[in-house]
Amino acid sequence: MKNLYKSLAKFQKELKGIPKDSSGYGYKYCKLETLIKIVTPILNKNGLVLIQSIDTDEQSRLPSVKTTLAHIDSGEAIESWTPVSEVKLGSMNLYQSVGAGITYYRRYALAGMLGIAPDEDIDANDDPAPASVSSTKKPMMSNANYKNILMSAKAKQKEKKNWKQIQALISENFVIDIEQLQKLEKELYG
Repeated sequence: MKNLYKSLAKFQKELKGIPKDSSGYGYKYCKLETLIKIVTPILNKNGLVLIQSIDTDEQSRLPSVKTTLAHIDSGEAIESWTPVSEVKLGSMNLYQSVGAGITYYRRYALAGMLGIAPDEDIDANDDPAPASVSSTKKPMMSNANYKNILMSAKAKQKEKKNWKQIQALISENFVIDIEQLQKLEKELYG
């Protein structure tokens, strides 16, 4: 994963900002189309490719957005799956609502995967997101927390948890930057 993390860090340094080119529900955000146009050339320049596809979650049977960030030369990849709630929105029929949900989740999955913010903080507003999206802010992982996380990750490793599972457990509680993630992976796997 070293190649992917290194290229992602370069991408993040090169990305200058995301324009908030749309507004709705009392906040401004960057449309998915604009976000893709901005990030794709910088990703490609750094040897990365981002793929998003729609599938069905086997457990919930809901549509799901699968987001994959891959390092082109090494084949290293990070994946995430985000189930899309089937919630009828306003005057839209269910299919239109699901389509809007897919676009919404694609934008947030893409931004989350790349570590970028495509919109304003809406915590102070009425959250237009479906109930399954949490607006609770997670703290940044500090150096003080790092030792505890490392011990916990080593315990999870002994329980036969793989790296993706360990990453998911950390991400549930903390915002972690790429350098911390690389350091943690190196300490766990050499």
